[in-house]
Amino acid sequence: MQIQEVSEWLDKYNSKNESFDLEKEIENIISQKNFLTKEDLIKVVKWKFYKGLEKNREKAINFLEQMNGSEIEKITQEAFETEEESKKIRKLCKIKGVGISLASCILTFHNPERYCIFNTHVYDEIFKIETRPNDVFSTPDYYLDMLNEIRKFSEKYNLKVRDVGKALFKKNREESKSNNTRIKDISQDERPREKLERYGPDYLSNDELLALILRTGHQKENAIQMSNRLIKEYGLDKLSDLSLKELQEIKGIGFAKACQIIGLFEFNNRYNKAVKTKEMVTIEKPEDVYNYLIDELKDKKKEYFYALLLDSKNKIIKKNLISVGTLDNSLVHPREVFREAIKNSAAGVILVHNHPSGDPEPSENDVEITRRITKVGDLLNIKVLDHVIIAEKGWDNIKIKYS
Repeated sequence: MQIQEVSEWLDKYNSKNESFDLEKEIENIISQKNFLTKEDLIKVVKWKFYKGLEKNREKAINFLEQMNGSEIEKITQEAFETEEESKKIRKLCKIKGVGISLASCILTFHNPERYCIFNTHVYDEIFKIETRPNDVFSTPDYYLDMLNEIRKFSEKYNLKVRDVGKALFKKNREESKSNNTRIKDISQDERPREKLERYGPDYLSNDELLALILRTGHQKENAIQMSNRLIKEYGLDKLSDLSLKELQEIKGIGFAKACQIIGLFEFNNRYNKAVKTKEMVTIEKPEDVYNYLIDELKDKKKEYFYALLLDSKNKIIKKNLISVGTLDNSLVHPREVFREAIKNSAAGVILVHNHPSGDPEPSENDVEITRRITKVGDLLNIKVLDHVIIAEKGWDNIKIKYS
């Protein structure tokens, strides 16, 4: 960015920003102080969340009003006196409701020559990159790296750090608005909700269905565009396998959207499981056991050991998880198997566990565990009908007796 552009966008910022007068008032008051009062912080919050962010403003103000005023003054004074910048920011973040972004506002008003109001798009503009760590708001070091780049730029063109930050923020926000097609800008006939209402869910593409769950995109793409990118890059199968942490590493996916995606696929898994349970009420052969549990066990990285409790007609009464981890005699004790069997008046039990290795062939340990549990079952007159092992390559079993 050239110096003329900085000046141009800064002029636009000052001329169009409705809270510009409030900003000047805050700067005049706060820059002269060695600590901030509760009232000072509330003024910063009102400026930061001036328009369109009423909920954020109310939430932050409620947090501040509940805090002890002398505690706020002590924290801000310690922050201003601290030389190390990461510690300065961390101290400010001890105030409830103050995060990295709001802490940068406080520092900006206190020392505009040294700090600027932080926004992640400033980072994009300077480094010209498309991705960045999603936990940027929780890690002061990332903020400081960006801030240092802005300082270098400011020194080069003899500008205030605050002014460069404001200009970059304004420039990027205006460009985002012009480049991004919001869903409400799409014709009503093409919006996912309206299409669902008019034609039914079958008419919607995978992108549009996922967009219904995500609801919003971000400044550079709407929910449909984001959904299209996610499905195109990962596919539905791989997307469903990503962990909460892995999802948050994807551009545009924060904690809330990651939870929505995981919730979507988990709900679908539970629905499929409920349908299978309802349809398959009777176990007649090992394949029935395999089909009953394969969706649940196919992606497990540890061994899960279950006891299927059956009535006298081999109908499933209950699925009981006995242990998780490497299968051995200490983990799988007969009392854990038969406690629920007795409680539920089960006539028979089928043992089931998975082999994460992919090979369903029983080990010697699997056979020994089956023998121990079978002997106890004979004493209790509760038959162990089978022990089915489920793996990626299929299934195997140790004992077959269904009649």
